[in-house]
Amino acid sequence: MRRGLDAELDVYKRQVLRDLKNFAEDLPQRIPVLVAKIKRLPVADKIGVDSLAERSENMVSSTAQYLLASAPLWLSKVFDLVAGLILCCLLYTSRCV
Repeated sequence: MRRGLDAELDVYKRQVLRDLKNFAEDLPQRIPVLVAKIKRLPVADKIGVDSLAERSENMVSSTAQYLLASAPLWLSKVFDLVAGLILCCLLYTSRCV
């Protein structure tokens, strides 16, 4: 039973990592579209949209790199916790029966 649960959690880990990678790859392409929409606002020249876009791209890319680099570490801990909770629940319900 533990092996089946581990295999299922590994599948979820891969899916989450794939989704994070796709999000990080798609985001730089979406930011210019968002900036173009913001530039159409009447107050866009007062808030410095160009510098704001550059700073947000840098922030998002560094955050995505950090998440991708650290994701295997924290995902394994989260899934270990979930597996432990499931096993505790199964143990508890088997004792009650």
